[in-house]
Amino acid sequence: MQKIISFIILFGLLFHPLTPVLSGEDPVRFSQSSADEIYRLAQEMVHHGGEGHTDEIVQYGEKVVERIETNIKQIHGSPIDKKTKEEIIASLRLILKKTEEAIREGRNSKAKAALSAAKDAFFQAKKSRQMIHAISKSLAP
Repeated sequence: MQKIISFIILFGLLFHPLTPVLSGEDPVRFSQSSADEIYRLAQEMVHHGGEGHTDEIVQYGEKVVERIETNIKQIHGSPIDKKTKEEIIASLRLILKKTEEAIREGRNSKAKAALSAAKDAFFQAKKSRQMIHAISKSLAP
């Protein structure tokens, strides 16, 4: 019974980020919530990296990568103009690059380098989040 409950919880958590995509929810709102989640996960990378936990940098970094890939797919299909899409995607790709670097360094147990890359990813996530929220406000009726 315990295994079944664990499986149900895990299944719900894994597919929760895809719920807005599958339900046809507003892509701008989805982008906002996804940007918030990327920001929080990047913040966790920095927090745990500051404590020397490279394995948690890897763990949270992998979640950031997953969210970014989902968000990029969602943005491609959104009604936002081409220039704005390109700005958002470029911003997300910067986060992705730094996060992948943090993951790589974390897997090599290089705590200082992993933390530095995680901080860069966090800074980019913060900028991206601000940009996405500003765009959402400008698109609001």
